[in-house]
Amino acid sequence: MRFECSTEYARIREMLDALRQKQQEKSPVREAQRVVTVRMPMSLHETLKAEAQEMNVSINKLCISKLLKLLDENACRDLVPEEHIE
Repeated sequence: MRFECSTEYARIREMLDALRQKQQEKSPVREAQRVVTVRMPMSLHETLKAEAQEMNVSINKLCISKLLKLLDENACRDLVPEEHIE
């Protein structure tokens, strides 16, 4: 008898199907990603590349974190009345 025809094989298939179903249920819905191309001097690229390597992250993640930080700082600045900004 071939293994693919055995009850053990059928049980393994059921377990795999159950695991795949669990993984699909756990997976959060991912936001659609967009691509932006940024032209920059080679010197800036090399600087970002070195910083990303030091932090053990991709250049993409480094740039996203820098953009988010800048946006957060600007959002906080907008919350403070201008007369209180030095």
